[in-house]
Amino acid sequence: MSGRRERFALPLAVMPPDTLDRMSTGTPQAFTISVVTVLLAGVASAAQRRAGDVNGDGYDELIIAVPYEDLGFFQAGAVHALFGSATGLGTAGGGFGSQDTPGLPDQGESDDTFGDALAVGDLNGDGYGDLAVGVPFEDLSHADDGAVHVFYGSAAGFTLSGNQFWSQDSPGVPGVAAGGAFGGGLAAGDFNGDGFGDLVIGAPYETVAGFPSAGSITVLYGSAAGLGTVGATSFNLQELTGILDSYFYLGEILEAGDFDGDGRDDLAVGVPNADVGATGFTAGEIAVLMSGSGGLTLASVQIWHQDSPGMADVAESSDFFGNALAAGDFDGDGDDDLAVGVQWEDLNYPILYAGAVNMLYGGPGGLVASAQFWHQDIGSIQETAEAYDRFGTSLGAGDFDGDGRDDLAVGVPEESFSGKRAAGIVQVLYGGLGGLSDAGNQLWSQDRPGILEQAEDRDRFGSTLLAGDFNGDGWEDLVVAAPQENLSGATGAGLVHVLYGGAIGLSSLGNQLWSQASPGVPDTPEALDGFGAALD
Repeated sequence: MSGRRERFALPLAVMPPDTLDRMSTGTPQAFTISVVTVLLAGVASAAQRRAGDVNGDGYDELIIAVPYEDLGFFQAGAVHALFGSATGLGTAGGGFGSQDTPGLPDQGESDDTFGDALAVGDLNGDGYGDLAVGVPFEDLSHADDGAVHVFYGSAAGFTLSGNQFWSQDSPGVPGVAAGGAFGGGLAAGDFNGDGFGDLVIGAPYETVAGFPSAGSITVLYGSAAGLGTVGATSFNLQELTGILDSYFYLGEILEAGDFDGDGRDDLAVGVPNADVGATGFTAGEIAVLMSGSGGLTLASVQIWHQDSPGMADVAESSDFFGNALAAGDFDGDGDDDLAVGVQWEDLNYPILYAGAVNMLYGGPGGLVASAQFWHQDIGSIQETAEAYDRFGTSLGAGDFDGDGRDDLAVGVPEESFSGKRAAGIVQVLYGGLGGLSDAGNQLWSQDRPGILEQAEDRDRFGSTLLAGDFNGDGWEDLVVAAPQENLSGATGAGLVHVLYGGAIGLSSLGNQLWSQASPGVPDTPEALDGFGAALD
């Protein structure tokens, strides 16, 4: 194995009670599993992904990755599928899959991390969501070449019929397989506006012009026959950002959104390791490729960092601007906007690594800078900024209160409170005519009234986030993962919470808790599985 990311780590913080609770008790629903030959799950980029309707019944599905699952092989990886219904998520019609599922090309091996990245989109335009699963450390012609499995949706859910296996060794795929961790980041969107979903695949460990782990991305376009190589393109770090250096990992953090409102998705690429100016070592930046009728090109690329004109704050060393991205229409004007995590932002020394979120708002010409700079010491935001909180580690966008404007969930997984180190919280900012606001903001933790489970040391609740409408009521819901939660004596087995939306926003009413110990969910919790490390 080369360049393996560490499974988990980090420190500290402290929190007062939530004065805007809006919560009531709920109990988990019991379901009986009906395993279809299915596989599922969405970015491992610390960025959220929206869920999709895989079987066309009007309810979103939830795909949960367990990339460190040992299935006869260390960290071979697996994914679970939970299907939506009028009563919310359940195991009926869902399933469990890995590379050892019969009928798949390749097989599970040590350190493959099947499910490390996920994306759902309608790649063949048949009205059913299709699933891409990254296996970035798959060994092919070289160690850690990486690969991507694609599973197509149907009225019966995911099927193995027509499944695809893509790598840089696949005929027609640009680039050369050479240990680049192809599949280390994924994003789905319709980049050429033809009605078929397309897939962007990151190879963050790709060597470019002799610079290791500079990174690249590859775009495969959809059609009635599914993904293909017609028009396939690739872009590397130098082409996309104008810089070339080692260990920038371009392609790990990807987010699609229609930022200029032209009906075609655009692509934001986080490069948090990028240097900015003379003093901004790993200050971070993002590159935004605007789409055209032919898809994504280098004809119109925006580069953003904290020294860009009009941006709040300034670029400083180790800010890691762009570590998480979330696209949503927060002001309801029809153009997608972009929230950018800055998880290592220092706020008035010595509040080191407190974290923050910068906002870019969409319009006819694409994204524009905003003075909005969210952190825990702004306005009426519940909680205060402390060292090592890492506000903005993860982001999730969805319309939780159904007012036609997206809202933003911000993960603060290193937040400590009540003597519990890195227990983690999630803070929610609601959208309005002027964009995001602190009015009515919410704070969620595993110690909130009505929430199933309780906070403990190093749960890191909020490490990954996802929005989707799982019960089809028109209000989007929020999935919050605590992939390091200890369960049944298994350290770091992981679990996932679901908070349902409503007219007043998210509440604990009917909230659910899912893990590999839940009735009807296959397998069992084991040490360091990381259930919920990626979602889609």
